[in-house]
Amino acid sequence: MPRVSSRRMLLSDIDSAGIAYTGRLITIAMETLELGLAQVGLDFAAIIREGRFGVPLVHVEADFKRPFRHGDMVDLHLFCDEIGTRSYTCRVELRPEGGATASATLRFTAAVIDMASFTSVPVPDAFRAALTSIIQPGTPPPAR
Repeated sequence: MPRVSSRRMLLSDIDSAGIAYTGRLITIAMETLELGLAQVGLDFAAIIREGRFGVPLVHVEADFKRPFRHGDMVDLHLFCDEIGTRSYTCRVELRPEGGATASATLRFTAAVIDMASFTSVPVPDAFRAALTSIIQPGTPPPAR
């Protein structure tokens, strides 16, 4: 998989400089993860609603090579770079529609927590399987 979807940059995505607002790109990256998990059969909304576990972000980083402007079409590519015992790291590449190179890359790490105690817990098997299915075979994580 890695391509999950395409979307148009909307007015609500744009900052006062006329380019995509960084905070919205983080939201778009999280939406891409949720869509990607749905495509491999995991209903993330049900997991959250049932309170089985939570996945708060503990680290976010972004690299920008070219700005996106209002109306630009963007292809969203999702990769799972690492699955640890109690956390995972995913990457979302935002590419111009049909483009092969990312104009923006967001990488984020989330901890897995028990919602009742708010303590770290191992990645549940079904969630690990869903994350594993979005790992791009043969694609090493980007150099940091």
